[in-house]
Amino acid sequence: MNNLILYSFRRCPFAMRARMTFLIMEIKYEIREIHLKEKPDEMIKLSSKGTVPVLFDPMKNIVIDESLEIMKVFLAKSKNKNFQFNAKNIEFVKLFDNVFKYHLDRYKYADRYENGNMQKIFHRDQCVKFLEKNFSKIIEEEINDNFEFKNYLSFNLIATLPFIRQFRIANEKWFDEYYEDNLISKVLNCFIESKLFKEIMSKFPKWEKDAKPIFVN
Repeated sequence: MNNLILYSFRRCPFAMRARMTFLIMEIKYEIREIHLKEKPDEMIKLSSKGTVPVLFDPMKNIVIDESLEIMKVFLAKSKNKNFQFNAKNIEFVKLFDNVFKYHLDRYKYADRYENGNMQKIFHRDQCVKFLEKNFSKIIEEEINDNFEFKNYLSFNLIATLPFIRQFRIANEKWFDEYYEDNLISKVLNCFIESKLFKEIMSKFPKWEKDAKPIFVN
């Protein structure tokens, strides 16, 4: 068997990046949906980090366990300029992963951190500041008022919107009221309604070692 194998968790934003990359590039792969509380030994042997996504290429005997690296490796072959990237894109996504994700975790999962509930609003506000300073700038550069962005996606957007979706999920009522008629919410809604997102959010049963492989694409 020479198909790529992807260990994934449906709701994980990092895993979403990998699944969107493969769908965009029309790459066939075996999906192995896991439960984070029951991580299979086969995945841990490939990557001791114990986080998804974990990509294994049996033919080349290569493991990639970083979502950004998966995007870089496969989207580098894209002929669509929207999915091409440069050092600026990579720098932005790394900043997003290090700063926005840090505050998002402490906002969405406040109970997991010491004095988390006391700091929850602070971290929410830091997420807001980051989006206003950094993400909004990216949107303005890529999309102008006259651009029909209903079906528009790019390297930057597929790397970040899964996390902004999580930011909304943390308190949908607050998010929708705060970002009412805001470009951020409009872009997020277009992403959630996109064919790409709906396809990568298909549900699969938990992977079992002796189960028949499930292939995507």
